[in-house]
Amino acid sequence: MKKFTWQKKLYNRKNKLKKAVTSLSVVTLIAFTFAPSVFANAVTESKIFKGFMDMTSDIMVALLIIAPIVCGLLWAIFALIKSWQTEPHDKEKWSKAQKITIVTLISVFGASSIIAIVTSYFK
Repeated sequence: MKKFTWQKKLYNRKNKLKKAVTSLSVVTLIAFTFAPSVFANAVTESKIFKGFMDMTSDIMVALLIIAPIVCGLLWAIFALIKSWQTEPHDKEKWSKAQKITIVTLISVFGASSIIAIVTSYFK
């Protein structure tokens, strides 16, 4: 029985994918077996990792200090601009900007707390 051309192409692609997965598995196995740098102990003791952890903790502290100040100032500016507006459509636009500012502040606190939890596992 003769196979159609699309069946041959599908069969060839399937074989290529099998070969790629097999070779990737072998390379990964060899890397985990013979390379001492893949172990977590060696990574956590490196200067790059310690520097990265210090940098992330400093950035989180800066975010937690700067974000409320910036968001508070933006909220006040938007409230001031909203009070100057005479048309209801413009007031709605600035009310939406104020809500976005509050949501942004909550998102920053949420993201920094998640990053703090994740980085606490590495210390």
